[in-house]
Amino acid sequence: MSLSWTPVLKGKRYCSPACGNGCTLKEHLVAHAIGKTVLGMLKKKKGWKIRVWENLGWHVQLQKGGMNLHIHDYGKGLEFSTLLSRERGGSGGNPDWTETFHSKDPNVAVARQLKLARKCIKQFQNSIKGF
Repeated sequence: MSLSWTPVLKGKRYCSPACGNGCTLKEHLVAHAIGKTVLGMLKKKKGWKIRVWENLGWHVQLQKGGMNLHIHDYGKGLEFSTLLSRERGGSGGNPDWTETFHSKDPNVAVARQLKLARKCIKQFQNSIKGF
């Protein structure tokens, strides 16, 4: 029998039986608030969606198409990283393109990922010319 990943509200706790971390409703609300704050930081907001999920705590990222904007808090303010996936709107667990690059500005992280992806696409296009 598998445990459910559907969060259950019991007092201040808002946690899934499968998680068992003792996650709280406050943590869930904070994750949503962080997502809204980061969405407000983006220069091009259209199409981005906030995704909040639970796995030993509440986590948040922004998604647009196959782009996942990860939000990290290492205790020194928020940092951002990105990955691209053919899985549109997924968890980003199967990236097709990513790099280990973090920025304090989500716009810089997105722009860098797009620049690298476009460079890669161009290299692929050049490699199949003449076929």
